[in-house]
Amino acid sequence: MRTMTAPTVVGWRRYLELALAGLRAMLDVAMMVVGVALVGLAATVVLGGLGIIDRELNLSTAATLGSGLVIAVVGAFGLGITSEGSMRAAYRLVAFEPVEALVARVGGAIVVGLFLVIGAGRAEPLVAELTMPLREALEVVRAVGQAGLVTAFVGAPAAWLIDWRGWSRRWPGLETVPVFVVWVIATMLLFTP
Repeated sequence: MRTMTAPTVVGWRRYLELALAGLRAMLDVAMMVVGVALVGLAATVVLGGLGIIDRELNLSTAATLGSGLVIAVVGAFGLGITSEGSMRAAYRLVAFEPVEALVARVGGAIVVGLFLVIGAGRAEPLVAELTMPLREALEVVRAVGQAGLVTAFVGAPAAWLIDWRGWSRRWPGLETVPVFVVWVIATMLLFTP
């Protein structure tokens, strides 16, 4: 197992590295949540359109399948960013003191959450005339952004506890689990179709 050493840079560059690591770690988790939520929504849209589950869409089969495909592609894009991106950004936070990593995670979750909420608000006029499932997909993105604000104050402290106890040094990536779980649960609670 490779141990993480403290960053060799000092001064403002160290804090810049800390801020970027926190932002990247939270962006990875947010894109994972967006991807999972949108792929799940796409599955329910397609299953509802085919009559397998009870979901009233009032759309033609082509519109339902098209909407489901678009939502699934955007969700897969979010998952692709996470899988191809550097999920190791969370590992970079292990090299910092637990309190510094906590501040970086809180700041990163707030920035990413606000970005998603503002982005969903700016995209709302673009989907106003589109099908209902696509408008719901935008509401999922907004809910993920709002859940990021909740995660900053619930998930980040849970990750701090794991860092503080030293478990993240023994099991790298363990501190990402409570952040993801809190973000997903908050998204489910905040998403109201």
